Amino acid sequence: AECLLNPQYSVNVIQPMINALTLRPSISQQICLAFNYLAEASPNYMSHSQFQVNWNSNVDPIIEGLMKNAFRQDVGSTHQLLELSFLAIISMVYATSSTNLADKYTRTFMELFKNAVGSSGSSERDQILQECLLSALQICILKLEGNISGNLFQDVYTLITEYFKYIDNVNADGIYVISSLATSIGPKFNEKLADFWVFLKHAMTKQNEPETINSVFGAIQDISRSCRSEFAKYSDEAMEFLEACLNNQSLSKELRLNVFICFGDIALSVKAKFLPYLNHMFSYYQMAYEAGLNLSESGAADSLDYLEQLKDKLIESMTCIVHALCDVQEAASTLVGHFRYLFLFIKRTCERRLNPTVEYLRNCLALEIDIIDFWPQGVAEFVDRDVLTLSLIHI
Repeated sequence: AECLLNPQYSVNVIQPMINALTLRPSISQQICLAFNYLAEASPNYMSHSQFQVNWNSNVDPIIEGLMKNAFRQDVGSTHQLLELSFLAIISMVYATSSTNLADKYTRTFMELFKNAVGSSGSSERDQILQECLLSALQICILKLEGNISGNLFQDVYTLITEYFKYIDNVNADGIYVISSLATSIGPKFNEKLADFWVFLKHAMTKQNEPETINSVFGAIQDISRSCRSEFAKYSDEAMEFLEACLNNQSLSKELRLNVFICFGDIALSVKAKFLPYLNHMFSYYQMAYEAGLNLSESGAADSLDYLEQLKDKLIESMTCIVHALCDVQEAASTLVGHFRYLFLFIKRTCERRLNPTVEYLRNCLALEIDIIDFWPQGVAEFVDRDVLTLSLIHI
């Protein structure tokens, strides 16, 4: 990667690699993987100004070559080269610091997607092409965060919602694009919230489609962050959906953990209007604490990844809730009553014998300090100061 990014060498290497994309598919696939690796490694070298300038000047020609490679007509019905080309394209766009490049390819991918929807059949390759284009479009829009024009926002929004109407359905890839729009445009997404909520409610009914459900989780998080207090109009429906997901045993337990992150983001958005959900919602947290403690004690190797996710997401979610409601006096008694269970969970999962990560210790410590700061009298009786001390020592 250092050699390819160094201006002294790249001039003699990059163009031959782009040219090699036209060789037989088995070679072209390896070149795609090389460009993907190069893009992923590039941030490690961007502190060198000469590398950064050289990288930005090469990204566009590389993407152009990969685009031509994705649409080669000499590979038959296989779709592996298509997928690998777009994998590298997406990595390239993600790694560039050029908003002009992101804007250019947003428009390019929009046109390609329109053509793909209008002229494609129902073959597997056609479907994969549409998915690749939507994934690439999502990354381009995220790179434009804070810099997306009103016209482009409107054009992308119309493209996706008209696509949903055309297929008389919704899918995860389209929802991810709208989520990226909400992130990029910020509070201006409020003007589309009522219209898009109709599509999102449709997606919420697809409880047997994990990827669609996961896209709804992401949309709730992104849209609530962007729309803030306006999201309160839809929080009842969102919370009802999230509870249904927690109770849906057909969804993986890993996927359902994202519900807790949604709780935190909604709380940060609607503040005091989150109060009616607290008591009922905390019953799910207590069940999650108990499940986490049982897994910690069991030491089951096949559950370690899940346990780490559970701990991290519960602490992240509770941190959001604490900061959302710290100034809401009516929430104090409910929160303080729940903190007893939270502090016990933290104490038990931070035990040295369980080898908690430094990041987890740090996040737990920060959360406990915030709680003590916000409600010093209410939590004094059950704060374990030994845990705070040990956490500081470990960190």
